[in-house]
Amino acid sequence: MKDIANCSLCELPKTLKAISLDTDWTLNAARDALDRPWLVLQTKRHVKSVDLLNNQEAASLGFHIQNISSHLMRLTQAKQIHVYQMNEANPGHVHFHFLPSFDSDEFQPRTLLDLPLPSKVIAFQKSDWLPNQTPTSQHEPSFTVRTLVQISKGIKALNFIYPLIQKFCARVGIDRGYAAEILVTSSLCLWITSFFLIENAESPILLGVSALGLLRILDINATQISIILDRNARILKSFERSLVLAFLNLTEIIFVSSIWNRAITSESRLSSFASSFQVATNRGEFSETSRLLLLVDVSVTISSVLILFIVVATVLGRISSERFDESK
Repeated sequence: MKDIANCSLCELPKTLKAISLDTDWTLNAARDALDRPWLVLQTKRHVKSVDLLNNQEAASLGFHIQNISSHLMRLTQAKQIHVYQMNEANPGHVHFHFLPSFDSDEFQPRTLLDLPLPSKVIAFQKSDWLPNQTPTSQHEPSFTVRTLVQISKGIKALNFIYPLIQKFCARVGIDRGYAAEILVTSSLCLWITSFFLIENAESPILLGVSALGLLRILDINATQISIILDRNARILKSFERSLVLAFLNLTEIIFVSSIWNRAITSESRLSSFASSFQVATNRGEFSETSRLLLLVDVSVTISSVLILFIVVATVLGRISSERFDESK
């Protein structure tokens, strides 16, 4: 933590108005740049050396190096784009320099940083150095799809816990990609604990947990809808991670449904879990004894079928979809 507090590079992107490339990397014009385009790619997290990059940072690094180099080549029509990783700061903080060289340069390693643009090369405005980060969103032709996406975004906005977990991960130096796993596993532990520890089926605590369960299932459904329908949704970082989270979501739904059954019917734990499991896996019949219980069964079935549909669509889309990093 001492190194992080003393790291000037951690705050430099804010000073230089860096753009955010993703959750892990920033890009800015170099502080000492003159008229030669000079960009710096840097980790948002304090990382002392390249060997300490996490899997997500390492996976996106090559993509950013290629993109930035291509951008500078198109901008300058240079002979070559040079990429430096010297990490000379104290303490170290992983960052990469990008500079173009031209035919008239007398290039020597470590001296290109001090060279002005050759006289025959048109100077490039500093405001044009950074790539355009304006998202190129595709118009969705379906009114129904747009409506569902907007509704799901509204529901997801009510989940204030997930952003807090993301901020906590960033503060303690944990990969923010773990925030979803932390949320889902914590939520699942809450439902399992409530299911087994609350003895009185009419307890106000059980009713409160039931209400929280309703909000959680709405959030799960909204997230699944966004994943499959929102063209501008964040890239899914891992196919395997998506499947695991879908399974955990389904398990959450089963336990929430079991809690609802106990609160409505005062059934035993075993009976309420068995009936919830059958409905969630589409193996049981809907209840005919209570309208409220029927509503629970229908809601659980819709949620589980939605997750099953998303999983199938995810598996089929993995082969060619660019929404997965590993399928590009």
